[in-house]
Amino acid sequence: MKALAIGLAVAALLSGCAGESSPRRSSSGETKSEPSLEAAEAASFDGVTVELAAGTLKPSGVLRFGDTAQKGAVGSACWKQGPGVTGCFDTVPEIVIPPSYVKVPQGTLLRVVGDAREAEGLLGTVSGSEGNAVLEPVARLDLTTGSAGLVVPPGEYTLEIDGTWDQGEAPLYFGVRIE
Repeated sequence: MKALAIGLAVAALLSGCAGESSPRRSSSGETKSEPSLEAAEAASFDGVTVELAAGTLKPSGVLRFGDTAQKGAVGSACWKQGPGVTGCFDTVPEIVIPPSYVKVPQGTLLRVVGDAREAEGLLGTVSGSEGNAVLEPVARLDLTTGSAGLVVPPGEYTLEIDGTWDQGEAPLYFGVRIE
C-alpha cells in the first residue's frame, strides 16, 4: 500500500499536477503560465495585493484592493531585454505623483506576489515643485515575509515597490489613500 501511494505521488509530480504553474504557448507563440496556487490564494486575500511581473521590455505591476485595480508606474531602470541587449529608460520626477488613489483602511495588510525574486517597499508623501517632485519616505515596509501592514496616519501616499528580477531592478509607484 505504501509503495502504491509513493508511486501515485511520483506520477502526479511527473505529470505536472502538483499545483505548479505550467507554461503554455498562446496563438501568437508567446509563453503563458497557467494560474498558480499563489495566484489563487491572492484572489481570496482580503488585503492589498501588488502583483509584480517581469516583461520582455520592462516590468509591470498592478495593485488590487477589493474590486479596484491600479496599474503601477514604472520608474527609471535598466532591463535585460534579451541576450546581450539591455535597455535603459528614464522617467521624469513626477512619476512619483499618482494620477489616482486607491482607498484603503488604515492597518490593512499589503502582500506582494508575482515573479520578482525580492521586493522592498515604502510609503511616502510628495514634496517639491513641478519638475522637481521628491518622494519623502514616511514608512518603510518590511516585505521579507512577503507582506506588511499599512500602518500610517490617514492621508494620500505614494506606495513605492522596488522589485528585483533576473533582468534587473525597477521601482513601481502606486497611489493609496489611507482612511
